[in-house]
Amino acid sequence: PPPPPPPPPPPPAPPLVDGPTSDVGTIAVNEETGTATLTVDHAKVVEIIATTGTLTIEVPDTVTTAGMAISLPRTVIRALTAAKASVEVTLPGGVTISIPAAVFAMSAIAGVSENATVNLVVNRVQEVVLQGINANLPPAARANLTSVGSVFEFKLEAVEEGRASVTVSNFAQPLTVGIPYQLMPGVNQNKLGVYRLADDGSSWTYVGGKVDRVNQTVTTNLTSFSKYTVMEYNKVFADTIGHWALRDIELMAARHIAKGISATEFAPDKDVTRAEFAAFLVRALRIPEAAPAQARFTDVVSGKWYYGAVETAAKAGLVKGYGDSSFKPDANITRQEMAAMVVRALEYSGVKSTLSQAQVNQLLVGYQDAGQISDWAKQAAAIAVKEGIVSGRAVNAYAPVANATRAEGIVMIYRLLGRAGHL
Repeated sequence: PPPPPPPPPPPPAPPLVDGPTSDVGTIAVNEETGTATLTVDHAKVVEIIATTGTLTIEVPDTVTTAGMAISLPRTVIRALTAAKASVEVTLPGGVTISIPAAVFAMSAIAGVSENATVNLVVNRVQEVVLQGINANLPPAARANLTSVGSVFEFKLEAVEEGRASVTVSNFAQPLTVGIPYQLMPGVNQNKLGVYRLADDGSSWTYVGGKVDRVNQTVTTNLTSFSKYTVMEYNKVFADTIGHWALRDIELMAARHIAKGISATEFAPDKDVTRAEFAAFLVRALRIPEAAPAQARFTDVVSGKWYYGAVETAAKAGLVKGYGDSSFKPDANITRQEMAAMVVRALEYSGVKSTLSQAQVNQLLVGYQDAGQISDWAKQAAAIAVKEGIVSGRAVNAYAPVANATRAEGIVMIYRLLGRAGHL
């Protein structure tokens, strides 16, 4: 029989052209795919991290491709790991990524072969693709959300012989990512946040966000990569219109901290329970909920909606129980108990205060009912006044043993986040 025909020739290499210059490596632009790759130079990295301890990569604004890859050869990864150096990346258009040193020490990255490179890839999702995504979302997944910028897909992958061999989905430590947004008429920048698209494209999930109005970016910590964007969440409850706490309730709803008792009601003047406020705090501080196998409180049992929130709050030191090992989750929380929890949340956030007895007395002397504050709560009650968390129900009334309302709880949390620098 005749010999088999020769195999077809390989496809031509993508048309690469030299791109703008970079202080840390070389940039090549693939005109066919519309992507650019910055290959980081080992010698330059060693020189930079020896001086600063951080590798700063700034891609010039003259790179206008929709996709960008930062390519880190194995030798660069080894140098970063040895120096325990972090990486700070700034891309054209305002995307920023801060990668802690621990990420490069992960086995999925540190264990790549000598010929491999680790690529940090950021692609702007095309508008036509985004329209298709939004068209397939159920109405409930789009409710109250307004897009104010592009969707970006982030990837961290090891590449060998031109193919991704390992994709790193979860990180040893959170990465800090800043995503740009555009000013649009009618959009409240205080209600912006970063949202993650579910892998199946069925929903958007809020993942936090601190707004930088100067640079028009929203920054948050991520433990995994996917598709992310900035959106406004404008949730209005019918029973808060005209309420004294309307602004704070809506701003905390935008952060998915203030949740209603129904789709249209928040019940701002309803008493709040100890479990409800513990859940508010956990959501506010974005502490991942964990439900241990063994409960620490006799009356907080697995299967209750608040089990994970109360256990998480207790582990973080935000809440305490009673001498009989109970927590009384369904009991209404008093204002002095709420003040104590908020002060512990301040300490958790790095804002610590210790007052002398004279300072405590001075801060509380203006309240006619200061004598009703329990001894165990006086320090926290005074700190809450000092830090601007509590101002009293009236000019001279602290109302320490009165039940706190849902509105009061949300207002205290709003002030807590502001004082802790989370807004």
